[in-house]
Amino acid sequence: MSRAGDWANPMIVRAIAQRAARGFQLARYHHFSQFVRRLWNVSQIRARRVLPLTYRPKATLCQWKPGAEKRLQAMFDRRRGLWPSRSDSEQLARLKTGVFDFLNCPIDLRSDSGDNPFALNWQPKASRLWRFHLHSQEFLIDVAADDPAAAWQIIDSWLTNPPHQSPYDDPDAWHPFCISRRLPVWMMVASVAAPPESLCQSFWRSVAEQAQWLADHLERDLGGNHLLENLHASLLAICLLSGDWKIDAAKLVQLLQQQIAEQVSLSGEHCERTPTYHALMLLSLVETAESLRFIGHPAAANLHECASRMAAFLRLILHPDGQIPLFADSVLAETPEPSLLLSRIDLPPTPASTASADYWTWRSDDDDFLICDLGPLACDHLPAHGHADLFTVEASIRGRRLLVDTGTFCYEASKVRSYCRGSSAHNTLQVDGEDHADTWSSFRMGRRGHPLWKKTGASDGRHWMLACHDAYRHRSVPRSGRLIVASHGPIWIIIDWIVGQGIHRLTSRLNLHPSWSLSASGLHEAKLSFDSGDSADLEIRSLDLAQVRAETGSYCPNFGVRHETTVLVTEREVVDVGWVGWHLGPFHSQQAAQVSLDRNELSVRLADGWALRGSLLSE
Repeated sequence: MSRAGDWANPMIVRAIAQRAARGFQLARYHHFSQFVRRLWNVSQIRARRVLPLTYRPKATLCQWKPGAEKRLQAMFDRRRGLWPSRSDSEQLARLKTGVFDFLNCPIDLRSDSGDNPFALNWQPKASRLWRFHLHSQEFLIDVAADDPAAAWQIIDSWLTNPPHQSPYDDPDAWHPFCISRRLPVWMMVASVAAPPESLCQSFWRSVAEQAQWLADHLERDLGGNHLLENLHASLLAICLLSGDWKIDAAKLVQLLQQQIAEQVSLSGEHCERTPTYHALMLLSLVETAESLRFIGHPAAANLHECASRMAAFLRLILHPDGQIPLFADSVLAETPEPSLLLSRIDLPPTPASTASADYWTWRSDDDDFLICDLGPLACDHLPAHGHADLFTVEASIRGRRLLVDTGTFCYEASKVRSYCRGSSAHNTLQVDGEDHADTWSSFRMGRRGHPLWKKTGASDGRHWMLACHDAYRHRSVPRSGRLIVASHGPIWIIIDWIVGQGIHRLTSRLNLHPSWSLSASGLHEAKLSFDSGDSADLEIRSLDLAQVRAETGSYCPNFGVRHETTVLVTEREVVDVGWVGWHLGPFHSQQAAQVSLDRNELSVRLADGWALRGSLLSE
């Protein structure tokens, strides 16, 4: 085929158009400074590969400030057991034999067949996230609590590994994010068990070098949780240690305050809108505030107030089982145990005005719970952990999870990564089979929808939420949204609607927790039973008499974990305007609903006379 013919190939034309569109969206949403800083970082990395550079540390000494050890011991005690999977006795025993288990993927790191299990291979063939866990060494908290000698053997192995002598030889070990996670852990371990005399000099020299390197290589191109972690570790070092480094503490505090203002909303939510990272940032912020308070810095008060709002937000979104919803890139095992975290932080009273504008929640005294995410898909200039999940819901009945997001299986670019980020993996509406956002690679997001407005209210024992987004404006659907009505029983009504032009197929899904199974099904309904066979039985049916079918889905509550589960699906073809809906409630709780929709209004009337008329125009 000629070159002209190649360019005329429709597949090539579509690929070029897609790349151009994605490039435009990257430029549209990201800050110009992010591109400049990324270009600088990449040029430095490439220069190091071709030039005979040698790292000359500016800092070689550090030591405790008076009283700092006691402060770090308190942080050590707070972190101990905060991740139950890390303190598991079997996992700790395997680790002492040289088998490290991260992301539910155990790897034997013994580098030889000798008797020393800590002669480790620090550059294993594993995913980058796995290697980041290895070099972050957060597992050392629980190792040190169980066997301090073993913790110091692991640190000794890391220090004596030749590639770790320079940041140019092992970019994972000296990655700013790994240093940010590792440095506080090393300091905490040293506060409860002093390093062996043979290791003391090399340990403190490395701490000083890493602190200096980190302060000189903050991840300002990424921002978000990475930059907060950088600042957290840097400030812990300069507040609690005395060193011969050249670090401008005032600039770090100023940058931290700026980032807190940008990254934490008035409602207390972290900007990346991922509950796992929210909890991690809460812990980092509390420790940073305590370090600043140790040196009497006035910024500590502002950080404590911000942490108080973040803690209040975390309490708001927890399921009755005390765990987070799996919104965006969240996983349970990597999240600090919320109840332990909230009980171990000393914060000022939550401001009376604290609320979350981006979530709608409903709870009952019977541990029934429903939460709807009404906020953006992600932070626009940092969408790495965002999913295509506008207005997704999660729910629990009698304290047991019922509706769940699929979760996150991995971070590597793959089919399962694409599936977990797509709209079909969430309890939301798809129009014409398209997602709410164009997600690609591992962390990229191009075209995306945004919330337009939301309204909430309550009357006669029922609470309701009505919201609208524009994710399908490119499909001639400028407005689409969701109505939820919740009352005790629990009895929930979920209606998805669109206002547009032309013929469109609406697909609404409900992803069920694996502990629920179909006990019976009909053309328009499905009856569910909890696996224990108790009284928590449930009926789910379509409101519009559309067919309900069951599909097989995945539930990934942790990295590397995949459970088969049931997904209930209802579809409907509509012209210009239309809706699909669900009724969820106990057996024999059918609540007939009359629904009418036009371009300006959605109205619902129940059999008992309760009615709602909601304008579909922004107010």
